Amino acid sequence: MARAWPVALGAVLLAGGLPGVTAAQQPRGYIRMPSGDSLPVWNLKRYAVRNDSMALVLDYETRIELSDTTAVQREITTIWPLFRPAVEQSGLYTAAIRAVRFVPASQSVDDWSARRGRPVNLYGVVFRRNVRGGWYLLGDTLNVN
Repeated sequence: MARAWPVALGAVLLAGGLPGVTAAQQPRGYIRMPSGDSLPVWNLKRYAVRNDSMALVLDYETRIELSDTTAVQREITTIWPLFRPAVEQSGLYTAAIRAVRFVPASQSVDDWSARRGRPVNLYGVVFRRNVRGGWYLLGDTLNVN
């Protein structure tokens, strides 16, 4: 069954599906980057955050090593203008984009993660909307509109 994405995000997501991979192991879609590359999207959903508010969170698979935080942040800020319309359409004031790197089960830190089949490392950035309607990175004062 195809995932119904928010209308605003439909322009950047392509249909997912890899032959020989179970549905639980397949991305839900792809983000088409301005460079022409496509990055797998593994999750797009609302999460409860502190103060009983909600955030729209996008998890995508990056090819960048997460230890290179400058490069990952650059990639995330390239994704943000593609994701922002979906966040605004949702009516939420908080969003997050999380870069995901899968590690081989043989390198898993515990048996439970290894049994799940695809342990991950994450690097995330949180965006907040201010009272004037502009967006900024949490922990930063610069607008990212």
